[in-house]
Amino acid sequence: MRTGVAGLVLAASIACAPAHAIFRAYLAADGSDANPCTLQQPCRLLPAALTAVDDGGEIWMLDSANYNTGPVNVTKSVSILAVPGVVGSVVATGSDSNSGLDITAAVKVSLRNLVFVQLGSGNYGVSNAAATELTIQDCEFANLGSFISGGAISANAPGGKVTIRDTTVRNSNSGISIGNNTQATLQRVRVLNNVNAGISVGMARAAISDSVLSGNQTGLVVVAIGSPASATLSNSKVSNNVNGVNFQNQTGGPASMVVSGSTFSHNTTNAIVVIQDAAPLALTLDGNVFTHNATALNVVQGAPAIYTRSNNTLRNNAGGDTLTATLLAGQ
Repeated sequence: MRTGVAGLVLAASIACAPAHAIFRAYLAADGSDANPCTLQQPCRLLPAALTAVDDGGEIWMLDSANYNTGPVNVTKSVSILAVPGVVGSVVATGSDSNSGLDITAAVKVSLRNLVFVQLGSGNYGVSNAAATELTIQDCEFANLGSFISGGAISANAPGGKVTIRDTTVRNSNSGISIGNNTQATLQRVRVLNNVNAGISVGMARAAISDSVLSGNQTGLVVVAIGSPASATLSNSKVSNNVNGVNFQNQTGGPASMVVSGSTFSHNTTNAIVVIQDAAPLALTLDGNVFTHNATALNVVQGAPAIYTRSNNTLRNNAGGDTLTATLLAGQ
């Protein structure tokens, strides 16, 4: 396979790489970090490729293999991808404070077709503390984080933008954590069987669509603490969690959430639980289905503003099939 891949990308690599730098660095299972990371002489591990590649360049993994032996610090803009048909693996290893990839500079990073797992102990598969833009596509995160901390993805760069598409996050301590005024877009994400929250949005903004949240302690947590938080959840399936959605604010943070076109089923405590502190909290429900949950909508505290277009379907929920909400007029 590598011969075919080499033939496809050789011309492009020559055309793109100026004489003074490497735009595209290569990794291979039989590579050596003493090599220059070219197609003909690939390196073995990610740190060597990150040193060799230009800022704004690409790192290509040519074989199915693991490509790090410890935490990898990313401080330049780069795209890291495994070529189609191979599995490029990155491990979180070393200690509970170490992640697989730590992004610690204001850069733009793209990850595609990668697998993140934990070896021994580790914190997150990917921890983004500084990148202005992070894109994750066609990746899998599994078995990450310790019981009390860590998880698959931490996106907490102040004011950063995060896009996650066509990615599975499963069997980790926590799934995707979004905070610090991050703007997040999640499309076709499968968040499965995580010990705590599948997705958590704290003091941030998130748009989640066409996704599956199943088997988690809580599928989606949206919480404002002192600063605003907002989220939209559309055309998604939320099932077999303890709580499907936990929506709340604390200590003065306003919060808003719109849930539309989604199905909530077999959540064992609540499909949606709402907790309002003194600050405004608004929930809009539009065209959803609630079925076979212990409780469809549970307002635990406060008097939040709940709106509906009277087009939600409630059937066979143990706690009843009624919804108390303000009816919205057609627009």
